[in-house]
Amino acid sequence: MIRVEIGTSERTIENADPNWINEQISRRRRDGQAVCARVRIADSRANVILTTPACGPAGGGNRPPNAQESEIFALWD
Repeated sequence: MIRVEIGTSERTIENADPNWINEQISRRRRDGQAVCARVRIADSRANVILTTPACGPAGGGNRPPNAQESEIFALWD
């Protein structure tokens, strides 16, 4: 399962089309808000949360990332 969260709005990846993403970001910028976006990936191979800098510090996991998670983090960077 992959979920995209921008501010207080959240959708599954299937419903987070580019128009929705751009609308969420534009609205927050227009309102003078910092744009915090999170992508949550949870399946049998990976369990990660990716965040933008505006979200602030996020707690780390309690284990080192596996190969799939490391690849996801590298792509995010």
